[in-house]
Amino acid sequence: MKPIFPLRKSLLVLALCLPVAAVQALAGVDDEGEISSGAGEDVRYNGVWNVRFEHGGTAVHDLRDWGGSWPEEGRSKMPAVCQGKKLPLTVQLTHPDLGLSFTVFASTVDPKCPNISYRFNPVDATAKTLKATARGNGPATMKLVRRQKPPK
Repeated sequence: MKPIFPLRKSLLVLALCLPVAAVQALAGVDDEGEISSGAGEDVRYNGVWNVRFEHGGTAVHDLRDWGGSWPEEGRSKMPAVCQGKKLPLTVQLTHPDLGLSFTVFASTVDPKCPNISYRFNPVDATAKTLKATARGNGPATMKLVRRQKPPK
């Protein structure tokens, strides 16, 4: 008798599902897939942030809920065709201790633009300054400019 779900497929499914479960646990996602931060939607990092790359270049991180935009200028690693365009991003994780993880999906704007993932960690207790290391371009600092008010 042939097994319904062979071992190889079972291991593949497990390997694909475990990272999702871990992120959900860290982000406070309950069994029904809802975010449970204790006081509704987690809006800790919502707002407009100025980003400065240590080796040159800037970006503006405009975050609303779990998405936003990332127009970047002056960073040598970003092709000229991508500079200054509002590149869409999606947040993977917001956590008071672990910071903010997101991916900029630049290739959706132009195939020459690379998709880039960032993980910014809190520098101070107020979470108004975050730092990350951007591959190939050294450290980046992100500072809160304007906090968005949560929707009522």
